[in-house]
Amino acid sequence: MTYGSPRHYKTDSNCKEIVSILRKLGFRVHVTNAEWDLTVQFHGLTMLCEVRPEDKPKVARKGRQELFHGVFSVYWLSSHEDCLNLRKTLLNQSEVIRENLCLHLSKQERGTTSETTANHPVPVVDP
Repeated sequence: MTYGSPRHYKTDSNCKEIVSILRKLGFRVHVTNAEWDLTVQFHGLTMLCEVRPEDKPKVARKGRQELFHGVFSVYWLSSHEDCLNLRKTLLNQSEVIRENLCLHLSKQERGTTSETTANHPVPVVDP
């Protein structure tokens, strides 16, 4: 199935507020209003987001959106707290990626191809 907006969809009542909060928190935000509402980027990581008012259930609408959400991970946003949690999640993921990259580069400099952690070998893939 090809995804993308065949027409312009309505925005949720709190979409402008959520976009404003995300931008104040340092996110890049692109409003799509298709099978997902926002594409956001923070610290080099990109996330697809769905905006819903707090009084509505966090479930995909029937049809194309439901199919899309069944294939792709979509982060749900309803409040300022959700935006802060998304920021925290992406900061943590960014840090893990950075640590793994530094570990990989360090091993590469030493010529190490694997490391044993808790008696489990962790292979290092050379680029």
